[in-house]
Amino acid sequence: MKNIFLIILSLFLVTSCEKEIDLDLEDQSGKIVIEGNITDQPGPYYLRITKSVAFTETNQYPAIENAQVVLSDNTGQTETLQYVGNGNYKLQPSQGNREEPTP
Repeated sequence: MKNIFLIILSLFLVTSCEKEIDLDLEDQSGKIVIEGNITDQPGPYYLRITKSVAFTETNQYPAIENAQVVLSDNTGQTETLQYVGNGNYKLQPSQGNREEPTP
């Protein structure tokens, strides 16, 4: 009896329902993508700026070259990043940590 139950259960698992899902993957190519992480720790810090590609294309994202990249904060401080090649931009080491050390 136990074997019949296991066989029936196995048949249900093998012949389970399948539902076809049609995803609407709109072409989002050409969008600007900025990747990076800036903390209060000593740098240097790098940002990478690329363009997105269509879902059906390979994951080779074209770099944005020689852009003017300016970071600003809510206190009005601004920093201009230097282009270093292949879509990478560098924030100088002395620029990342602006806080005064506490005594």
